[in-house]
Amino acid sequence: MNTTENIVEPLFAKIEALGKTSCELIKLKAVNKTAAIAAQAMASAMLIHVLVIAMLLLDVAFALWLGDWLGKAYEGFFVMAGANAMAALLMYWLHPITKRCINSWIIKQALK
Repeated sequence: MNTTENIVEPLFAKIEALGKTSCELIKLKAVNKTAAIAAQAMASAMLIHVLVIAMLLLDVAFALWLGDWLGKAYEGFFVMAGANAMAALLMYWLHPITKRCINSWIIKQALK
């Protein structure tokens, strides 16, 4: 009896250590994937932010140029507002497709 207990006890200890190590490894892999996805999302958000500012400045410049060409500054802004409204409608229409693509990308990144 005593010999069996001496053999089984270290075996259970090793199995317990293996379970704890495996659980810790899974946690670390999840943290690594989460960090990679979050870093990519933050980098993309910063790039989008810079692009939005650049597009806003180009939009104002183009509106002023159009206003000068049409004779009145506010007319250029009306034309650009209409163009931006059409772009917003297009983006609204494409939203489900864009959402599906982003969702697929996140899943692919998580399962790499």
